[in-house]
Amino acid sequence: MPNANIPRRITTQPEFLSLLDRMVADTAPRLFAIAQQYGTTFDGEIIAWGLKFRGRRPRCEIVSPHYPLRMSLEKPETALHLLSLNPDFTPHLIWHTPHRR
Repeated sequence: MPNANIPRRITTQPEFLSLLDRMVADTAPRLFAIAQQYGTTFDGEIIAWGLKFRGRRPRCEIVSPHYPLRMSLEKPETALHLLSLNPDFTPHLIWHTPHRR
């Protein structure tokens, strides 16, 4: 009787690609944006994009498409604090939800 705890050996390319696909789905980072609101108006822009990685040492990477900005932080909320130093702008953390339109 085969031991259920021993994984079955992968013997074909499609099986291997399927395994890789599951690994990507299980470990994919979460995508988020940091949007900046101008004063009390309902106007603003996305000032940075980020990836939140899971694992033993969670971290996030943040980059800006408009400014020379790159951050490596433990959590995205820290970026909100760092980007809220100008009282004329309010940063917002927005988690990307795929297929939401």
